[in-house]
Amino acid sequence: RARSIEPPKPKVADGQIPPERQALLLMKTLSYDRKLKDRTGGDVVVAVVGREGKAGGACGAVYSAVTEAAQQMKVGGLSVRAVEIEYGDQAQFEKKLQGAKPAAIYVCEGLEKAADSLVATARRLGTLSFTPVDSLVGKGLSVGLILRDEKAVIRVNVKASRQEGADLDPQLLRLAEIVE
Repeated sequence: RARSIEPPKPKVADGQIPPERQALLLMKTLSYDRKLKDRTGGDVVVAVVGREGKAGGACGAVYSAVTEAAQQMKVGGLSVRAVEIEYGDQAQFEKKLQGAKPAAIYVCEGLEKAADSLVATARRLGTLSFTPVDSLVGKGLSVGLILRDEKAVIRVNVKASRQEGADLDPQLLRLAEIVE
C-alpha cells in the first residue's frame, strides 16, 4: 500500500534561515534598491564577510548559496557574483572591500565585536549591509535576515540603509519589520 511521503524540512543551523533562502532573500531585497545601478560598476558584487581564519562553516555556506543563486538569476537586470572577504585587520579589510567594489556586504555571525567598524566601513563605501544577526541591525547594519518562530523575517534599518547609499522601495518596507 502506498504512503504519502512528505519532503523533509530544510535543517536550520544555529537558529538561522537556511543559506539558500538567505541568498534568495538578499538578492530579492537588492532588487528593491532603486539606486542599485548607480552603486555598481556593472555587476552586483556581494561580499560575504567572515572572521579571519574562520573560513567555511555557516559563512562559507552563505557564500556558496549566493554563488549558486547568482548563476540562475539577475538583480535588476544585472549579473551577480559573490566574493569572500575575511575580517581581521580593519585597514586590510577596508582595502580588500574597496578593491571588490561590492554593492552589498553580508556580515556573518561572529563579528559582533566589530560592529562599529563594519557599520562605518559600509557607510563610507556606500555598500548595503546584510546580516543574520539581529543585534547587528540594531547597531547600524541595514538589513537583517532573521529567523523568528521558524519564519524568515526581513528587518530593515531604514536610516542605516540611506546612510549606505541605498533607496529601498516602499513595497519592500511594507513587507519588512522596520528598525528605528
